[in-house]
Amino acid sequence: MSFFAELKRRNVIRMAGLYLVGAWLIVQVAETLLPLYDTPGWVLKALVLLLALGFVPMLVFSWVFELTPDGLKRDAQVAPEDSIGPRTARRLDQLTILGLIAVVALIAADRFWPRDGRAKADAAVVEAAAKPAAIPAPSVTSVNKNRLVAVLPFRNRSALPEDAFFAEGIHDDLLTQLSKIAALRVISRTSMMRYQDSKQSIPEIARELGAAVVLEGAVQRAGNQVRVNVQLIDGASDVHLWAENYDRALTTDTLFAIQADIAQAVAKSMQVVLSPSEASALAAGPTTNLEAYESFLRGTLLSHGDGLTTERLRDAIAAFDHAIQLDPGFADAFARKARAHLRGFWYALGPRSQRDDARKALAEAQRLAPEAIETLLGEAYFHYWGHLDYARADAVLERVLERVPGNAEAWTLRAFVARRDGRFDESLAALRRSLSIDPVNIESLGTLGETLSVLGRF
Repeated sequence: MSFFAELKRRNVIRMAGLYLVGAWLIVQVAETLLPLYDTPGWVLKALVLLLALGFVPMLVFSWVFELTPDGLKRDAQVAPEDSIGPRTARRLDQLTILGLIAVVALIAADRFWPRDGRAKADAAVVEAAAKPAAIPAPSVTSVNKNRLVAVLPFRNRSALPEDAFFAEGIHDDLLTQLSKIAALRVISRTSMMRYQDSKQSIPEIARELGAAVVLEGAVQRAGNQVRVNVQLIDGASDVHLWAENYDRALTTDTLFAIQADIAQAVAKSMQVVLSPSEASALAAGPTTNLEAYESFLRGTLLSHGDGLTTERLRDAIAAFDHAIQLDPGFADAFARKARAHLRGFWYALGPRSQRDDARKALAEAQRLAPEAIETLLGEAYFHYWGHLDYARADAVLERVLERVPGNAEAWTLRAFVARRDGRFDESLAALRRSLSIDPVNIESLGTLGETLSVLGRF
């Protein structure tokens, strides 16, 4: 008990409490202000680490030294009659109480602050998707007839490194949403990932890809909030056409509303008027369950063909299963699960029974959303990879490309189907069409070169 009495006399416990309260406030303020100045994510992590490392030295310092009217002195050198420890204790208590009031105020503001304005803003974004003139984004200075759009990988500004998949998943899903606009041609994730840490300027990237506009952005996730910063840039002039900062509650409704808003701005800048069906597709999200959506994003990223292994494929299917368990009506998750099983079947990354697993998942996707692009692509892969039924695969791809002629993946799949069926000129034409949309896709470039070589067109 004498030890704890000594801790109390030297105000060590009070200093510990004040330090913890102050550190929490510093982190909260830094988490809000640092992203405004495009500060790298490691700065906040370093600040948290420094505050944690400083805790023990602070305790030692408060044990060894005492504040006196003559300044800091070693505790052993201060006579009891000269000590102002009780007065210092009262000041520390007052500061701690003020800090706790600030903590409570911040928590209360986050939890109970009226969100009508935010809810109205989210509703306005969804409504804007049905009204093409709603977003006054300027047009590109010289509209590229190809209307080719490049979306750079989103930067992760979250404090936790494991949130990097979330930023990458939002980027990947935004590409899918943009590809639903028939008049646009969207460069795929495979091509864009090479620019993830590029030091090239926007005009250089646009010139390399032949893109009319370049979209860049960042995502920060903090608890139940998400912050998305995006800007749309004219690829030729480097002029900023449109920019927006979204600071919203982290829900599926707000995430899909943000994506719809971005897609609308891109279409407006490219002088594209959305059809009612395109506006409806952008405004409607595939699920209302946030955890299911996050599992879907994880599964999608894991199941991409680049660097795919048996373990990654197994993890991807498990992620889709988790999404489906949370939302049994998640049609896109069923469709992506079917494609993952088919990829395992085709590349022998799993048992032969994966074809049957794919059929079951695809049947659920067809039951829930038979005309969705994801479902139709899953069906095309099933006919091709599952049964080498070229005619039925072609028929489904024809339906896809009628609706989204700028879908590079559909053109590439059509080229593979035609090549395996011996229709080499059709295959070459489809590959070139795919590369006009996705110009640095290594798989498509390699397949084009290989096909030309086999045909002797050196």
